[in-house]
Amino acid sequence: MKRIALLLIANLMGFICLAQTIDNVKVGMGVSFLGTGDIWAAKFEGEVTKNYNSIISGSVLLGLGRGGNGIYQQTFTTNLDGNVFVSPFGNDKAYNFKIGSGLSLMYVSDSYPGDLWFVPSDRRVSLGANIIMEHEVLIHKKYLLGLKGIIQPST
Repeated sequence: MKRIALLLIANLMGFICLAQTIDNVKVGMGVSFLGTGDIWAAKFEGEVTKNYNSIISGSVLLGLGRGGNGIYQQTFTTNLDGNVFVSPFGNDKAYNFKIGSGLSLMYVSDSYPGDLWFVPSDRRVSLGANIIMEHEVLIHKKYLLGLKGIIQPST
């Protein structure tokens, strides 16, 4: 029991040290179009960003999505992205337009109706490259309002 408590404390200390080097944590909601099956999905994302200087930044993002194609298909998605951004006009913390690219690992699970519930039938994992344009505006000391467009060519 002591060993588990020590490991837990060591992991929390690691997260506290990591949190001191992170510049911002973002959460967002939006919609995604899964072109493989013409499905719209509601997305929820959490992103951690590190600014290396006023022009270059990097981020790690975890996204969850749920959608469907009417009553005939339900889809659940999970994605993990690692991205590098360039802010061509600089990042002055009030306005930040940035262009980026990175890798994305996406898991997609499709379900179709059975007799009583949706039965999972198709699961796939894909690795792809992202192309991202994002604009952030500071609306309060700690709050950003942003708009993001992202495309991931299928692989």
